Amino acid sequence: MRPWLLMLAGLGIWALHFTGVYVVVSLQDLAWPEESGRWRLIAVLFTGFCAAMCAAALALALRYAADLAPGPHQFMGYLGAAGAALALTAVTWQGLAVLFA
Repeated sequence: MRPWLLMLAGLGIWALHFTGVYVVVSLQDLAWPEESGRWRLIAVLFTGFCAAMCAAALALALRYAADLAPGPHQFMGYLGAAGAALALTAVTWQGLAVLFA
């Protein structure tokens, strides 16, 4: 169970971030124009939180993989680390789009 959780954690955080930012930006469009800065701040803070979670998932997956002998579980750990690194990159890019839009 743990290898699967570590393998999918980063991608799950990325999906959560994508959905959360979509909701925040949609609410920003419905708000009064003078409130748009508050919604943008919420999106940036949420992006920072998700980026920190992706970095933690990356560190945990690398630590898990380093503690094991070569085999399928070690491969799953390194695959989870790659997924978390991809998710961290995607969360950062999506956050920059919200920040500069």
